[in-house]
Amino acid sequence: MERAFEELLSEKGTVDLQKENDTIYVEQAENSLKRCKNEYKTILVDKTMLQLKMRRSNEKLQFYNEKVFDLEKDRLYMKNCEKERETDISIAIGMAVATLRLTNEENAKLKKEINCRRLQTSKLINRYEIESLKMAQTSEGRVENPPLHVIKVVELFLCIIFYDGLVLQEMDGLKSHGDKLDAEIKQSKKELEALQNTLSLLKESNRICESNYLEAESDLVQERNILEQSRKELKSTVHRKKERLLYTRTKVEELKLAMDAADQELIKAQFCGNQLQTNTSKLEKAINILDQRILRATRCLTKSKSAALQHIRKVRDLKETEIRADIELQLKRDLNEKLVALTMSQLRSKDQKGVEVQARVYLAAADIITGPRSSWAPLRDTTRLSGTSSTGTPCSSAAVTTIPSPTSTRSSIPQRLSLLEGRTLLGESSSCRASIKSGK
Repeated sequence: MERAFEELLSEKGTVDLQKENDTIYVEQAENSLKRCKNEYKTILVDKTMLQLKMRRSNEKLQFYNEKVFDLEKDRLYMKNCEKERETDISIAIGMAVATLRLTNEENAKLKKEINCRRLQTSKLINRYEIESLKMAQTSEGRVENPPLHVIKVVELFLCIIFYDGLVLQEMDGLKSHGDKLDAEIKQSKKELEALQNTLSLLKESNRICESNYLEAESDLVQERNILEQSRKELKSTVHRKKERLLYTRTKVEELKLAMDAADQELIKAQFCGNQLQTNTSKLEKAINILDQRILRATRCLTKSKSAALQHIRKVRDLKETEIRADIELQLKRDLNEKLVALTMSQLRSKDQKGVEVQARVYLAAADIITGPRSSWAPLRDTTRLSGTSSTGTPCSSAAVTTIPSPTSTRSSIPQRLSLLEGRTLLGESSSCRASIKSGK
C-alpha cells in the first residue's frame, strides 16, 4: 500500500509538472495569440490607410480626368467656335466683297451717268450762253417775249441741277456706306486675328495640360502600382497570419483539452489518494484493534495458563514442566488459529498465500512462534495414542481432550475462516467486541 501510495505521489508530481509545463505553454500560446492579434490589428490599420491612400489617389486621378475631360470639351468647343467664326468671317468677307463690288459697279455707273450729265449740262450751258447772247442782241433792237425754246432750256438746266444734287447725295451715301463696310472689314480682320491668337493660346494650353496630364498620370500609375504591390503583400501577410492564428488556436484548444484531461487525471489521482489515505487509516485502525485483541489474547492466555496449572497441579503423576509446555503449546495453537482467522477476516483478500504470509508476519510481530506443522505432529501422535507427554509422563484425560489435533486444525482452517470471523477470542467478552466494532 505504501508503494502504491508512493507511486501515486510520483504520478501526481509528474502530472503537476506536466500541468505546469502545459500552463506555461498555454501562456506562451496566449501571448503569441495576443501578439498575432496586435499584428493583425496593425495590418488592418495599414490596410485601411493604404485603402484611404488608394481612394485619395483614385479621387485625384478622377479629378484630373474630369479636368482633362473639361479641357478637352473646352478645346472642342473652341474649335467649333473657331470654325463657326471662320465661317461667319468668311461669309461676312464674301458679303463685304460682294457689296464692295456692287458699290464699285454702282459708283462706276454713277460716274458714267455723272459724266454724261456733265456733258449734257456743259452742252446746255453752251447753248444757254449762245441763246442768251442771241437774246441780248435781239433785246437791244426790241423787247419781245422770250421764245419757247429758251424756256425749255431753262427748265432743262434746272432739272440738271436737281439731278446733280441727287447724284451728289447718292454718292455721299455710297461713300459713307463704303466707309462703314471698310470699317466692318477691318473689324472682322481684327476679330479673326484675335480668334487666331486665342486658338493658338488654347492649343498651347492644351499641349501643356496634355504634358502635365501625362506626367501626373505616369506618377499616379506608378504610385498605384506601388500601392497594389503593397496591398498584395499585405494580403499575403494577412493570409499567413490567419493561418498561423488558426494553427495557434488549434494548438490552444488541444492544450486546453490536454489540460482538462490532466485535470481529470489529477482529480482521479486525488480521489485515489484520498481512498488510499482512508484505506490506510482503516488499516491502521484495524492494526490497532488487532494489537488490542492480541494483548487481550495474551492476557487470556496467561489467565488460562494459570488456571490450567492450578488444575494440573492436582494431578500427581504429571510433572509440572511437561504439563506447562503441553498447555502452552495447545494455547498457542488455538491462538494461532484464531489470529489467522482474524487476520484473514480483516484483510478479506482472494490470495490465500498472501493472507497466510501476512498472518505469519503479524504473529511474528506479536512474538508468537509459528513453525511448520510437522514440528509438532509427533507430539500429537504420542499424546493421542499413549496418553503420555513428550517426556514419557502420563497426562490426564482432561488435558488430552483439550488439545486438538493439528491435522484436524489444518483441514478445518479454510472451513472456519468464515465461521471464526464473528467469534471472540478466549477471555474476550462480547461487549468488548461490540465496543471495538463501534470504534471502527
